Amino acid sequence: MFDKIKGLLAGNNHAGNSDGEIKDPLLKTRIAASVLLLETAYTDDYCSPEELSLIQTVLNKKFNISNGLASEILALAQREREEEVDLWQFSNLINQKFSEQEKISIMETAWQIIYTDGKLGSNEDNFAHTMAKLLRLSHEQMIAAKLKAKKKMLN
Repeated sequence: MFDKIKGLLAGNNHAGNSDGEIKDPLLKTRIAASVLLLETAYTDDYCSPEELSLIQTVLNKKFNISNGLASEILALAQREREEEVDLWQFSNLINQKFSEQEKISIMETAWQIIYTDGKLGSNEDNFAHTMAKLLRLSHEQMIAAKLKAKKKMLN
């Protein structure tokens, strides 16, 4: 599986080129969504195993991909997250490629990640507001996503 991802990065299958740039638009959007979710998890300076597991599960379900591919996408997203200074490029790609409902779904997942530990820190709340703005979601949409995530976490 890793060879497949490396091939995408190296330019095989028309997904990338020799400088390692990812060309496959589907892979790029999956990585962008993963970066935002990882950034949500790290907002409190620590990504717990439960948060990482939730992100992987969401990737499996929402993108209908295997655990192995989800793990590789997460690894690529982690690298991107560590190398990039701001989230605009990732949110911009999502705004171009995702429907409003898909962006709301990302926001719901972000809230689920935030509530994984059962509490809402001020940094997490601030990040959620920032993320909603980056995804061009209204305050009402962000709050609705928050309430839906809290409800899911209680069930």
